[in-house]
Parts: sequence; structure tokens; C-alpha cells
Amino acid sequence: MDKQLGHIIDESVQLELNVGELYKVFSRTFQEDAPFWSELYEEELHHANLIKKVGELDFLTQNLIPNMLPVKLDDIRETNESISACIGKCTSNPPSRDEAFNLALELEGSAGEIHYQEFMDNEQDDILSKTFQKLNAGDKDHYTRISAYMTEHGIEKHNN
Repeated sequence: MDKQLGHIIDESVQLELNVGELYKVFSRTFQEDAPFWSELYEEELHHANLIKKVGELDFLTQNLIPNMLPVKLDDIRETNESISACIGKCTSNPPSRDEAFNLALELEGSAGEIHYQEFMDNEQDDILSKTFQKLNAGDKDHYTRISAYMTEHGIEKHNN
């Protein structure tokens, strides 16, 4: 596998694990919302496993990798560092309930960008493309579900 692609896949796995870990922190912090956060946590783990499986395949020898990597490795790393710092902060000094939900909305919105937004809009017919399109759809679904949950439970949305 191309070294750059390998790093992008590794960092993408870590991104999903980091977001999941933050949701796990929220599930422990906000008992009234624990089932909601736990479900999102499990889905993030599923996303990480999906990316791992893609990384285990040798797409280069199968000539399946399209020119689809507009994402910069440094952007993913920076996002991972930011989420890791946020996990530490939220663990030691938990945010308010509405801050937690607004942070989750912001993360899911940016995760869609990380998952190669430009690429997602193009029709591709290979397994790598379909995998990242599925992840992008999951990010959009999480964003929509978090937003709906906030509305249903009277949690104020901040303008980010």
C-alpha cells in the first residue's frame, strides 16, 4: 500500500476512535443521555473497524484507488490532536450538557469534511470509494440525530 494512503487510513481510524472515546466520556458524564451517547460510541467503533478493513486490502495492486485524496494528512492529525485534548479536558472538567451536544454537532460536521467531502460527491464504483461514502453518510446521520435529539430534549444549539 502507498505509504501516504496508509498514514491517512491509520489517522482516519484514530479519528473514529477518538470521537467514539469522547462519546463514551459523555455517556458516563450525562446519565440521562447515556443510551444515546453509547449508541453513537458503538457506531464510531464500527466506522473505525470499517476503515481498518479497507486498510488491510491492497488497493494499489488492484488498481482501485481513484484520485480521491484531497484531504491532507496534517489536517487529520490536527483534528485528532484537538479531539484528544478535548477528551482530556472533558474528563477532568466536564462540559455542560448543552456544550457537550454542541461540541458533538461541531465534530460530526467537521468529520464529514475529513471524510473527503469533495470525493464523496463523485460517483465511484470501487470498494474504497463506497466505504468512505458510507462513512460520510454515517457522519451526516450522526449530525442529524444529534440535532434532532437536542431539539427533542430542549437542548440549546449554539451558533458555531
